[in-house]
Amino acid sequence: EEQLDAEKKALAALKKKMEDAIAELEKKLKKAEAEAADYKKKMEELTKDLAAANKKIAGLEEQLDAEKKALAALKKKMEDAIAELEKKLKKAEAEAADYKKKMEELTKDLAAANKKIAGLEEQLDAE
Repeated sequence: EEQLDAEKKALAALKKKMEDAIAELEKKLKKAEAEAADYKKKMEELTKDLAAANKKIAGLEEQLDAEKKALAALKKKMEDAIAELEKKLKKAEAEAADYKKKMEELTKDLAAANKKIAGLEEQLDAE
């Protein structure tokens, strides 16, 4: 009977020890589940933030592409305008050279006419 009492006490102590261990494990499990739920919530928030960031990046890339296209069109327009101005400049330079040549010819003609007038005036004065 003493042995039975000792075994009962040992079993009761073992039962208490196991119940305490189970209670401790349940406490750790609840803590781990709470941490897992918290991490899951944070992961969902980060996933939403990442999706929003990706959407913003896509929008900015579209805007950048549109700006690049607009700049390319503006560059083309400016290059065309420069080419047209260079063409007009060459034409104006050619016209200026023609006018200069004609002016030189007219200046020679005028000098010859003035010389002739002077010669004729001398003849009139001599008579």
